Amino acid sequence: MHDDVQVMRLYEMERCFQDGQIPCRWVPDMGANYGHPLYNYHPVFAYYLGMFFRLFGLEFIFISKLLFFLTYLLSGLFMYLLVNALFVNPFAAVTAAAFFVFAPYHAVDVYVRGAMTESWGIVFFPA
Repeated sequence: MHDDVQVMRLYEMERCFQDGQIPCRWVPDMGANYGHPLYNYHPVFAYYLGMFFRLFGLEFIFISKLLFFLTYLLSGLFMYLLVNALFVNPFAAVTAAAFFVFAPYHAVDVYVRGAMTESWGIVFFPA
């Protein structure tokens, strides 16, 4: 992906937690090692969720892949629930969920741009 900083952002979130900085605002290792106010401007939900998985001892790369996988899984589930509630037709709901999950823009967000927080934003459109 073009933006492969997700692992670094997860690591920096862990560093914030280790420093007792909750909520995390200032990341100590970015900005040429002078620090950077990343989480003052960048959405944090996905990284807080990643820290939950870090409690189980998972590696940062695996957590990043898991978070991207969850965006696909949850976006399909929420689209299924939305269409099924509107039309009460399971076939239409499965079809809509499949089209939503395999939409080209979602694939570009995950596989090309690596936009973690935007991928999580897509999850909550049908929710």
